[in-house]
Amino acid sequence: MSFAYKAGIIALLVLATASPALSIKATIDPTEMGVGARPLGMGRAYTALASDCNSVFINPAGLGLTRSWQMTSMYASLLGEINYTLLGFSHAFSREAIGIGYLRADIGDSQIVSYRDPNTGRILPTDEGAIGYVSSVGIFSFGSALSSLVRNSALDDVFVGASLKVFNQELKGGSHEALASGMDVDLGAKWLPLPWVYVGAFGQNILTESNGGVLRWTSGIEESIPALWKVGVGAKIIGWNSPWQFYDHELYVDFDSEMSTRSRPGLAHLGLEWWPAEYFALRLGIDQDAVASGDGDIGIDNNLTAGVGLFWEGFEFDYAYHQFGSLVENDTHYFSFSTGIFRESPPEAPPAAPVKYFKAIHPGTEIVIYGGSVVLTGEVEASVAVVSAAGRTSEVVGGVFSVEVNIDSVGKNSVTLEAVNEAGRKLESERVKILNLPAFSDVPPSYWAREPIGFIAAIGLVLGYPDGTFRPDGEITRAELTTMLMRAAVRDLPMVKEDKIFSDVTREHWAARFIKAAVERKMVLGYPDGTFRPGNNINRAEGTIVVSRFAELSEPDAIYEKPFPDMALDHWAIKMVSAAKDAGLLKYLEGANFEPKQNLTRAEAVEMLSKTPFAQEKITKILDFSTGY
Repeated sequence: MSFAYKAGIIALLVLATASPALSIKATIDPTEMGVGARPLGMGRAYTALASDCNSVFINPAGLGLTRSWQMTSMYASLLGEINYTLLGFSHAFSREAIGIGYLRADIGDSQIVSYRDPNTGRILPTDEGAIGYVSSVGIFSFGSALSSLVRNSALDDVFVGASLKVFNQELKGGSHEALASGMDVDLGAKWLPLPWVYVGAFGQNILTESNGGVLRWTSGIEESIPALWKVGVGAKIIGWNSPWQFYDHELYVDFDSEMSTRSRPGLAHLGLEWWPAEYFALRLGIDQDAVASGDGDIGIDNNLTAGVGLFWEGFEFDYAYHQFGSLVENDTHYFSFSTGIFRESPPEAPPAAPVKYFKAIHPGTEIVIYGGSVVLTGEVEASVAVVSAAGRTSEVVGGVFSVEVNIDSVGKNSVTLEAVNEAGRKLESERVKILNLPAFSDVPPSYWAREPIGFIAAIGLVLGYPDGTFRPDGEITRAELTTMLMRAAVRDLPMVKEDKIFSDVTREHWAARFIKAAVERKMVLGYPDGTFRPGNNINRAEGTIVVSRFAELSEPDAIYEKPFPDMALDHWAIKMVSAAKDAGLLKYLEGANFEPKQNLTRAEAVEMLSKTPFAQEKITKILDFSTGY
């Protein structure tokens, strides 16, 4: 826009109200230049890149890409005479946003106005004297992802927007004063075919005169509001999510092609924006503008634009320089301040995984052992020279280590494996959780009841013999079975005060307190002759009944099917044996005869006890590697 073009605009507006002989057909939209300092620094090439609060003025579809509230403002003294003031606000709702904008161009009443003669194209002075002119526009915008409007995820990368614009103009001074108002509509679209490629389209003032797109003066004159069409293509050439990476730099480019309903040639706009750092941007552009020549033809000025941006914690300051023609005094400086602006940033890279020097540990990091001794082996990285654990060390040979660990205490324990390099520096440590179960010399690894014996001994419900044996196949007496069960059921039983519990169980008997407690709980009974016979072996039927009472099993009302092939339906113990089988206590006898008169062994008694709810709860806790280590 040259000075002559500006003067012509003012003159035409004045004469629209002052001189009926001069017919004015079109007004000027102040948003053609009032688009924010950031777009201006890029030669107004922003149709495709619009994605912030400036979208209110240049392409409302860009509001759909905002993710928060934003506010912007701009001031400039255009050509040293026209004061431009811009305010904009937007607020995002998911992938939709609303925006409000206000732009005011003000020329004080000290201006001497001239006009362009429509017949000769010459700039002539007006007789109106000093005239003041104010042109303002209020904008109400909406932008959204198209998928939010039509509920189709395939359109996630297409955005649309619209703006309703309300114009007001005022002339003051001279021989006449006049007011004008009108409205029009802008439409915009934006498409992201690739994450780093942007395509935009913008129609400015698309309403025809018959549809209300006019400016009406109080004098009765109506002026059309010229339409303008822009198509833009932009790209993020350098930066995250783009074809090229160069440190933290980002480089954007945009090219816009512009056509207008006014009699002027098509225009082009080209802009670059380079962010060498997150907080600083440099901009450069070429902004073509139509200009009238002296012979009445309309030519094109290639105006250079430039700018800088400073960004910090959501605040952005932008400066733009705009050349207007060849006259240096027409060059204009624009200043914008915005808040709520948050630039796109790459997702945080996941933290680098720590180097694992232990490739594998055998038999694992959560293990069950018997007897307190285990050999830990595994593979390590080549930089590991020595692996140590519990005071033992192992040199690494061919990336393999082997270290023997001895555990003194029964139950939950842990040892720490440490990988050390040749310089003696610890590279990594790995904790191995070890559940140490008691081992007995006569219970080999292949013994059928080794596991329940180990668990029941570990939780303290049964003991071995001083010579390190368990004697699993040894027959168990009535006193021994009673003691085993009562150790599980009751802690800290008081000593017996009575001289005798049974005729053959005095208070000095080693199992007297256990037998007394079991009798009180009706887990065991004496014989009709007043004896208990504590040293007698207990057979399988009797032992099953005692353990079933400990487990608080109930007898079925009737038995219609034999629990074992060798048990008659009228056997005195069949009901409780059937209940024990159903509860899983006799799982070790699946597919075999019950042999009710067969003496119960210590291993069998421990096996049945391990299947009771009481023991199962204890075993589950001791097998929980998440606590106690």
